[in-house]
Amino acid sequence: MQSSKIISGRAQPIAMVHVHSNNALSNTHYNSLFGVETYSSKELKWLTEIRKELLSLSKITIEETGIDILKYCRNASFILKKQAIEELEKKICECAFVQHLIERALKEVEIYKRNGIKIIEIENIGAPYFIGNEVPLEDLLIQLVVAKTIRKKFPEINIGVHILSSDELESLPIAIASEAFFIRSESSVFKGLRPEGNTINRGNLAKFYYLRNYLNTINGVENPENRKLPAIWCDFQKKHTLFQPELNDLQKWLDNILFQKIEGVVLTGAETGSDIAEKDLAAARNSINKTKEKINQLAGYAVDIDIPLVTGSGNNIEMYCKYADFIISGTALKENNYWENEVDEERVKKWLEKFDSK
Repeated sequence: MQSSKIISGRAQPIAMVHVHSNNALSNTHYNSLFGVETYSSKELKWLTEIRKELLSLSKITIEETGIDILKYCRNASFILKKQAIEELEKKICECAFVQHLIERALKEVEIYKRNGIKIIEIENIGAPYFIGNEVPLEDLLIQLVVAKTIRKKFPEINIGVHILSSDELESLPIAIASEAFFIRSESSVFKGLRPEGNTINRGNLAKFYYLRNYLNTINGVENPENRKLPAIWCDFQKKHTLFQPELNDLQKWLDNILFQKIEGVVLTGAETGSDIAEKDLAAARNSINKTKEKINQLAGYAVDIDIPLVTGSGNNIEMYCKYADFIISGTALKENNYWENEVDEERVKKWLEKFDSK
């Protein structure tokens, strides 16, 4: 499993790999704009068989483990029923539209690798989204296939996993299976309202940490330290989300870093591509530093613990490098500066030049 260790003194770039599975399954009139294919009638029959089998495996895992909260992690079978899942992976890869998604993702990772990027975040897109664990089971299987294929072809690449929208717990089996080093969680702290509905916080951190420890142990990870991966990076005031008035104060979120044992703080602007206010970055950095000091006081000695500050939107690299440990970008790397388009290698080069100048 990969390490999430911060390289001191230097912000590290993370490039987005957008897997258009939601577009493919929804087949809106925007598909042709983004070069996304959908399934044929024959492939729909295969998807129906796959979906039924995944649902059956989900019910079996709950019965066999006695873990009721697995109803919020329907794809725990990705770890608990590997042999059966591998057969379903082969089946779904027979779909031409899935092969297209895999090839597109590999092409993007190849561009990133060629230009020196070492960390990627895999996301299922695009809007409008399902919310919580209403994401179709076949979508989750597609993300598993893509993530494992990337891991196999690019073993040196560090991977993060994010399942939209607010489907935190179902990111976990995919991340473990692909040896990812972080999961991006949109709604594990406070509840909000998005265009697709309420972020109901089903992926709360108690469930997250409980299932991470359990699934890693089942997966053969004996060392308790290694079972702390993938790290859970939590969005604070996630973009495209409305919160009740008192939660518009970022400090209300930052005050929970120690209490909730936050493993990474992700800040975004108000919408995709928008910059983060410098005062918010400064406040987050200050709170993280104070939390580390408090942890050392509690322990009575210096504790080597990472709580990275991560930017999740915008392209003000000069400002971000003053505060952040990791800088995630998708929009700035895409054709015509639009997040659902394909990666533009010239934009990737220009983006990285900003890091090199720091």
